[in-house]
Amino acid sequence: MAVLYNLGNSFYLMDQFDSAKESYLTAIELDPSSAECHFNLGTIYNILKETSQCISHYEKSIELDPNNQDAYLCLKKIFEQE
Repeated sequence: MAVLYNLGNSFYLMDQFDSAKESYLTAIELDPSSAECHFNLGTIYNILKETSQCISHYEKSIELDPNNQDAYLCLKKIFEQE
């Protein structure tokens, strides 16, 4: 799972968001309890303007890690835009 997470991060840094999304999705299949993967996937969906998926993964990240302040802030920004 860590390899896929890191691969997703690398794709993100290269602005290859569709490839990053696929890496994070596969990582989540292997470890659905990864708050970090859900958060990063939420960020990818936000970039891709897939808002409902974005919100879903930010919320899942918070469910798995209630101390994830970044996820709360990202959700706040999304809801302020709507």
